[in-house]
Amino acid sequence: MSSSTHHYPAPSASSYASANSVEDNSAPSLDFFPKNTQNQLLDTSSISSSTTFAARNQNQTKSHTDNEYENENHFQNQPHPQMTHETHYDSAVYAPPANAPTSSSSVSSVDHLTGDPFALGEDFDLKRYLRGYKDALERDGIRSRTTGVCMRDTSIYGLGSGYEFLTTFIDIFAAPYRHFKERQVVKKAILSHSHALANAGELVMVLGQPGAGCSTYLRSVAGETDHYNDVETQLHYDGISSDEMKKHYPGDVLYSGENDVHFPSLTTRETINFAARVRTPHNRPCNISRKDYMNKIRDLIATSFGLTHTYKTKVGNDFIRGVSGGERKRVTISEAFALRPTIACWDNSTRGLDASTAFEFVNNLRICSDELKVTSFVTAYQASQKIYNLFDRVCVLYAGRQIYYGPASKAKDYFLNMGFVCHPRETTPDFLTAITDPNARQPREGWENRVPRTPEDFERLWHEHPLYAQLLREMDEYDQRWDENSSPNSIRSSKDLNDGESAVTKHENYRDSARSEKAKGMSKDTPYTVTFAMQLRYCLIRSWQRYINDPAYILAMAFAFMFQSFIIGSIFYNLRDSTNDMFTRGGTLFFAILFTALQSLSEIANMFAQRPIIAKHRASALYHPAADVISSLIVDIPFRSINVTVFAIILYFLTDLRRTAGGFWTFYAFLFISATTMTTFFRALAAIMPNVASASALGGMGVLAIAIYTGYAIPNIDVGWWLRWISYLDPVQFGFASLMINEFKAQKYRCTQMIPSGGEYDNISSEYKVCPITSAQPGQTYVDGSTYLYTSFNYKTRQIWRNFAIIIGYYAFLIFVNIVASEVLNFNDLKGEYLIFRRGHAPDSVKEAVNEGGKPLDLETGQNTQGGTVEKSRPNPEETDKEYETIEKSKDIFSWRNLCYDITVKGEKRRLLSEVNGFVRPGKLTALMGESGAGKTTLLNVLAQRVDTGVVTGNMLVNGHPLDSTFQRRTGYVQQQDVHVAESTVREALQFSAALRQPASVPLSEKFEYVESVIKLLEMEAYAEAIIGTPGSGLNVEQRKRATIGVELAAKPALLLFLDEPTSGLDSQSAWSIVQFLRKLTDAGQAILCTIHQPSAVLFDQFDRLLLLQKGGKTVYFGDIGDNSKTLLNYFSSHGASPCPPDGNPAEYILDVIGAGATAKTDRDWHEVWQNSDERKQTTQELDEIENTKSDNQNKPSKEDTHTYAMPIWTQIRFVLLRNFQSYWREPSLLMSKMMLNIFAGLFIGFTFYNQGLGAQNMQNKLFAIFMATVLAVPLINGLQPKFIDLRNVFEVREKPSNIYSWVAFVISAILVEIPFNLIFGTIFFLCWFYPVKFYKHLEHPSDRTGYAWLMYMIFQMYYSTFGQAVASACPNAQTASVVNSLAFTFIITFNGVMQPINNLIKFWHWMHSLTPFTYIIEGLLGDLLHNVPVECKPNEVNRLNPPNGQTCQSYLKNFLKSEMAGNLLNPDATSDCQYCRYRSGDQFLLQFGMKFDHRWRNFGIVIGYVFFNVFAVLLLFYIFRVMQIKNTRLYRKITRS
Repeated sequence: MSSSTHHYPAPSASSYASANSVEDNSAPSLDFFPKNTQNQLLDTSSISSSTTFAARNQNQTKSHTDNEYENENHFQNQPHPQMTHETHYDSAVYAPPANAPTSSSSVSSVDHLTGDPFALGEDFDLKRYLRGYKDALERDGIRSRTTGVCMRDTSIYGLGSGYEFLTTFIDIFAAPYRHFKERQVVKKAILSHSHALANAGELVMVLGQPGAGCSTYLRSVAGETDHYNDVETQLHYDGISSDEMKKHYPGDVLYSGENDVHFPSLTTRETINFAARVRTPHNRPCNISRKDYMNKIRDLIATSFGLTHTYKTKVGNDFIRGVSGGERKRVTISEAFALRPTIACWDNSTRGLDASTAFEFVNNLRICSDELKVTSFVTAYQASQKIYNLFDRVCVLYAGRQIYYGPASKAKDYFLNMGFVCHPRETTPDFLTAITDPNARQPREGWENRVPRTPEDFERLWHEHPLYAQLLREMDEYDQRWDENSSPNSIRSSKDLNDGESAVTKHENYRDSARSEKAKGMSKDTPYTVTFAMQLRYCLIRSWQRYINDPAYILAMAFAFMFQSFIIGSIFYNLRDSTNDMFTRGGTLFFAILFTALQSLSEIANMFAQRPIIAKHRASALYHPAADVISSLIVDIPFRSINVTVFAIILYFLTDLRRTAGGFWTFYAFLFISATTMTTFFRALAAIMPNVASASALGGMGVLAIAIYTGYAIPNIDVGWWLRWISYLDPVQFGFASLMINEFKAQKYRCTQMIPSGGEYDNISSEYKVCPITSAQPGQTYVDGSTYLYTSFNYKTRQIWRNFAIIIGYYAFLIFVNIVASEVLNFNDLKGEYLIFRRGHAPDSVKEAVNEGGKPLDLETGQNTQGGTVEKSRPNPEETDKEYETIEKSKDIFSWRNLCYDITVKGEKRRLLSEVNGFVRPGKLTALMGESGAGKTTLLNVLAQRVDTGVVTGNMLVNGHPLDSTFQRRTGYVQQQDVHVAESTVREALQFSAALRQPASVPLSEKFEYVESVIKLLEMEAYAEAIIGTPGSGLNVEQRKRATIGVELAAKPALLLFLDEPTSGLDSQSAWSIVQFLRKLTDAGQAILCTIHQPSAVLFDQFDRLLLLQKGGKTVYFGDIGDNSKTLLNYFSSHGASPCPPDGNPAEYILDVIGAGATAKTDRDWHEVWQNSDERKQTTQELDEIENTKSDNQNKPSKEDTHTYAMPIWTQIRFVLLRNFQSYWREPSLLMSKMMLNIFAGLFIGFTFYNQGLGAQNMQNKLFAIFMATVLAVPLINGLQPKFIDLRNVFEVREKPSNIYSWVAFVISAILVEIPFNLIFGTIFFLCWFYPVKFYKHLEHPSDRTGYAWLMYMIFQMYYSTFGQAVASACPNAQTASVVNSLAFTFIITFNGVMQPINNLIKFWHWMHSLTPFTYIIEGLLGDLLHNVPVECKPNEVNRLNPPNGQTCQSYLKNFLKSEMAGNLLNPDATSDCQYCRYRSGDQFLLQFGMKFDHRWRNFGIVIGYVFFNVFAVLLLFYIFRVMQIKNTRLYRKITRS
């Protein structure tokens, strides 16, 4: 499409016909100009040459008015430029001839084409559109920017040796020693002495194997090298330095990465709209409004890439359903086009696209290069010859060294003359890539010892070649041409596009063009196109759309707030104005502010999810990251205010808090400001942390600190000076203080029980009594709220609005931190791929490298790559043939007839497969092909019995018999996604598969011997002991694909092997290696069905049969391919298709014929042609023969073959449990975070409640010390759930459909693996918590009581882990599990009697008090630790009263002190000022909560019962939500006979 310097659409203004933007899913058809003006616009002769750039700006400033949308996006424009590489070509395909004319005379041949050049409907022609559009730009005098690039002698260095040793949990403690012992991190050259030269409007292809440095090369051209260890380069863009370009014009140079990074909740329309908005220029042609300009850009781009039908569909991601994978890649491309770069670097942007769509993408690049002079660098794996022919230059990289950079037309001959052979029908890009693979390149006969072997040899020969000298001359000419100090006419590039323009003029025009795009009032040096106010406005629109498009999250939050308000409100229902409910009122306010504040904890995960998106936009200077920060906070306000409002109203009036208007609004104000402040706290925390693990750990610690230091669990005046400072850092503490002041100030609370009372004391005047509440005055029957606050909490009523100002200050400070961090910090670190070996099991080469100081090694060969020398060994053919003989040979034929698959989407029935017929024979390699969205993967999943929704009808038979329960176990399924347990080695993954999938009658040793054979077949010996890991940290793409295939082969699939796009994402040589391996498996007797896209002709020739689908899952062809694809090509040519060219790729040809591609069309329905063809009748006859013949010869299976699982349940549990232990042990971050959280929390709680004495407040502090120890379960559960779900995903996605082991084995193993770690870390917590608090200090039998406390806490460890797993079993992902877990846990822990004693709890909830396990856990611990502990009141806790005249305190209170609940009299002989302590022992304190020491062993048994109940709940919920769903759909889609 266009460059950052080009305005794409020819716009309409109010004086022209209005454009109809596409607001539905239909294809747009836009008239940008009225019919009577189009010819004028195309006639450039009518344009006055005196129309200057400055005049255009002046006129536009006067006439231009931005509408309310103010979309600031602009394609830089220039007067009609001279064209290079132009010829008269078809609008759909560009194929430059050898001698393409460079004059503009050829342009006129297209200028007078009939029809509307600006139509976006059926007659859309991008080339013609851009031609007419350029004329409109020239008429308005808008200058566009174009630029080439020159990069000299670039070397990029990174840190890495190509290998690492696996770090287990225990290795962390030896890290300091090994840091000096094993120096693995070294400086490694990723790219060495590479060059780049491209004039404006040229296309450059970059080729190389994975790891060759192609991505680094593109980043170097784009100037994105900040994250590498060291960079040596000379880079400029038509004389403009890279520093100036990145500082002032970063949007002009684009790097489009391989991964699709988008906001998943935004639709396609919204995603492209935003990119267009923020890059809309100020100087738009024809005074078009910003909104119309944005709409036209969006419709033009979406039409060019076939995305108009997805306008209302979410982009989605791996977890959120949205557009298809190929469509998501096109959205990425479209967003990049909307940014209008002058230079675009496309990193493998054809991955996931079918051959036709990939060609359309590159062809659009070609058209934009020719018409708008956009310079493009493209890396593409498995590129076709047709794609290659569109490029001007090609760069070939070999192990980071540049071995060719020159004309694309001469590259093949260069290497042929070097002595290498190009195989027949091998495409040029495949041949060039093969040159960099020692196992793929083939020297001519007699040249074996003359051709280069190492990357250094290739580089040396290239540097000695005349083409290299020519490149250096061109670069010198280019440098001098654009040097402002050189003469304008001294040296000039042969491809210079602006012959009459000096470097000074060029640079001035470039800068003027960029400045003219910027909105009014902006600095001329700013890299942004629109003002900060506009950026904020557009980010607000996007943030609003993100919220609105995620109704599940909105409803979940609303439900959580409403649910909790009803729960808390009903627990503290109708509080009385008496001393009995004073403590309870504080609990109500504490719960209210804590819940609203901590609901923002999920912001951490959300911030990290969007960080890559913001980083991508930041690199192109679309907007200040601060604009997104502020917009997110602003959009969050209305949603949070609604939730807080509902929560506050329900809670406030249910609990009967202070019923005044001022009281309510003050309550609401502090809830809301505290909630918003904590939102900024968690976002700021995420902004300053490098990864989500560290941010979550700090977030968990912050939650614990907030919960403790808010002031309710322990008053700040009771906290030791060493930790009291934490309370001043807690904004929630100030909010809670103000809520307490708001509720208690100027209030009088009636004393419910005076001291003394009962019997004769009831007739005594109250002047001789006192209320047993701290701050109570002698003789008063009430307690003053303000005095109570000051005495108990040190709160002063005048501080209420001071606290509000402090919270506002925290809010402003945290926003400032968030903004500064987002603008300054950049954690987008780059790291090369490396293998991770088990310590002690690494290859000898790695061990030697460690001893030699960590020299860099090749990922597979173990050879030194310092300099790049790598020579891979070739396997012995004889040994390989022997290994193939061990492969299980298929004897059965799998067939399917009239297969249909229907799903329901938004109430509408949609058919994905339509009456598909076919079969797979042993020894035949069958390809399954079709365009994107044709249903290839869907068909494969249906055939493999792996769909769990929708309705499947038709017949699927093995030897004419219906499928039995062993079908999935006897087939292998290689998924497109390589799903593995990341911590397993390659050998362990294969052994696990073999052990559980091969029959029980086969000895384990024999199974493992077979695994070794598979490892040799797949050539994985070098990395068999390497950890599979994750992409980028572990096996590379090809190695992971081989491991996936190996896992399936290790099972010895006796029936069939399915493969879903095994070559996707691989370079051509890796793809060839995989397909060649499949060919050998087929020749060995294996039956294989494989989906594939973008196959080369050589690759396609390896297949025997083809099943071709078109959109809607309709069959276009099924049958033999034939030698050199003759059978297939004859079918299409005999039914009216134009013949395939002799040098054409049959795979691409058939896709073109049937109209595959984003914008491709066909003149006939090829499905209908197939339905009426003789070939279809022949397929039907073959199916009849297969079913009839095989049905008669069916052998009765053995009893072992009829089992769903190959191994018994206990064997399954043993292997799965062992793998789980390995996974945990080898993921030190998981165990370390759990251990550190236990240590930190134990010490934190322990020293917060340090050395508790015998005072009344100390009894309460001990209660909350125990309570907080149980609350710790929440972050611990949040830590274990993601691991459980990760393992469950592997089970559900790969292992369950293959019937490797039972779901019962998975659940039991997942439960058992947590127990030892929880017991160990729980013990560590217990020691760090129990002894600082000094629970043992005043116990009668310390060892007995301590032992019981430890035992109860260990049972609690098992309780919370099984509870968390039960919740995770019912949830689809970790995010949902976290929300449900917090909600359920809060609900359960609220009724334990701590916050609201059972006596004060409304009767409706008494059953819940008895049901919650925390009632028994806390009673067991507290009763154990307070039994017979004497209470000694501190001076401020003593209640004072005066006895009647003439009596001593003892004589006056003698009868009262005989009661069971009476406390201690401290001065019995006094005659006044009697000092009374309201508790005599800890047991009295327990009784007010309904707790007793005698219940402790009963409580212990009940908690054990809850543990077993949780285990049962895990099994039940897993079955209901994860297993029964599959069972039901299997019955639902049971195969029916037609």
